[in-house]
Amino acid sequence: LELRWQRVSQSAQLVAEYLDKHAQIERVYYPGLPSHPGYEIIKKQMKHGFGSALSFDLRSHDLKPIGQFVANLRDYGLVMYAESLSSPETILAHPATMSHRGLTQQQRDDLGISSNFFRLSVGFEDADDIIAALTEALQIFE
Repeated sequence: LELRWQRVSQSAQLVAEYLDKHAQIERVYYPGLPSHPGYEIIKKQMKHGFGSALSFDLRSHDLKPIGQFVANLRDYGLVMYAESLSSPETILAHPATMSHRGLTQQQRDDLGISSNFFRLSVGFEDADDIIAALTEALQIFE
């Protein structure tokens, strides 16, 4: 578990930093980023990494290119599209159409789960490979 935590935390940190600087990403939610509201406290509490799970908002709210982003990422063949966290595989989830699809739009909005919100659970794949897959998939917005 210690080795797994270390690996996915290091990879997730690199992926979060990449996404945080990407022009097509509006916001990244990851406790290892200084922009995270609880960063100073979390840094003291989580001395061995910040885990594998991060979330992000795309700049676009247009469902057509968002769907193409998902399709591009799936076609790349590295990242799975599913509802799960903490798997050995890297998994992308779209809560608005997956885990929270049964809620009304207003309920999702109240929870901050918009059409451009995604969760990413980083697995054992190399961070550079995950970043390459995201780079290719995000080209749909350029």
